[in-house]
Amino acid sequence: MARFLLVFLLFAVPAFSQCISISDAPQHAGKKTCVAAKVLKVTQNENGAFVLNFCADAQLCPFTVRVFPVDFAYVGDVRQLAGKEIEITGKLQKWNHQTEIILRDSDQLNGELAKLPPIPKAYDVENRGHANPGTFKGEKTTKRSMKKPPTGPDEEIDEE
Repeated sequence: MARFLLVFLLFAVPAFSQCISISDAPQHAGKKTCVAAKVLKVTQNENGAFVLNFCADAQLCPFTVRVFPVDFAYVGDVRQLAGKEIEITGKLQKWNHQTEIILRDSDQLNGELAKLPPIPKAYDVENRGHANPGTFKGEKTTKRSMKKPPTGPDEEIDEE
């Protein structure tokens, strides 16, 4: 029984159970690693990507996480991660004097945070939250009948 328990525990513990801190992230650039930290805030850059900030001054922070608009459907609403402790697994890479992980799938988040709700359907990346997705802003191609509805009891409704 003891051997069974030992074998079970060896396989039950994930390979990335030892997460590093954000201060150790630059030393692990180029490696697939787990990073554990508290998300202070989630911002959106000018390209529509979400950035998870782990420091009060994002420019001086040694580590960041980015989620591109193309991956929103696979990740979920990352705005809900603000103020939460997370563990994220991915390849650490250098970008703009920081070490970062690109979050492309919710499976990269460990624990209960891996099940983020989806981005609301009314969320429009182009307008950064101002809803109206799918609206065509060009010329109208359909013509509608401009008949007025009946105003009195003597007028009949035209059924077409």
